[in-house]
Amino acid sequence: MDDIAELATEPSQRFLARLADAGFTADAAFVDGSHHFHNVFVDLHFLAEVVRPGGIVLLDDVWWPSVGAAVSYFETNLGWRPVPGAWRMGPPPRPAVARGSAPTG
Repeated sequence: MDDIAELATEPSQRFLARLADAGFTADAAFVDGSHHFHNVFVDLHFLAEVVRPGGIVLLDDVWWPSVGAAVSYFETNLGWRPVPGAWRMGPPPRPAVARGSAPTG
């Protein structure tokens, strides 16, 4: 997997910000980060810059209210779309998958 994936062990909200600043792009990303709303929101903000439009974003623990609320914001306000059959699957700890839209200003 080393040729196609990178494991980051530092807090995702900091690592993703650096990737975005460096102009890094990806077709997909998996984040198993913080369960705090503000950290998940920051993760999703930078994932919108890093993952190409139409790419896959896989998040863990969406059943947590704080994580689910952040995901709902991006779905409702920024055009992220669930992958049928994968969004908010239960019972916990199932991940959620979303296709990101084009980043907005």
